[in-house]
Amino acid sequence: MSQPPIRTVLFGLINTYLVPEKDGLTLIDTGLPSLVPRILKKAAQTGQPLRRTVLTRGHDDHSLGLDDIKRQFPHAQVMMHPADLHHLKRLNIEKNPTRS
Repeated sequence: MSQPPIRTVLFGLINTYLVPEKDGLTLIDTGLPSLVPRILKKAAQTGQPLRRTVLTRGHDDHSLGLDDIKRQFPHAQVMMHPADLHHLKRLNIEKNPTRS
């Protein structure tokens, strides 16, 4: 059985996922800032650019690394449910995510 192309980056109980797509990578959740270097390393190993980040919820363990990701990939799209946008504003995230 072949392994699925999704890369899981683990940090204790926090999971993030890198999903390869035709135009590059989609990151599912950023985790905490301390996890971002590991995410960037895994992304670099694929040789594909990060095109988008999807935040599954506004909790810190899902989104706190977004500023660091946005600094590395400023043109990558950010998506999350509009009901959680207030969370990012509370955290003073640099770029507003795209509504989807």
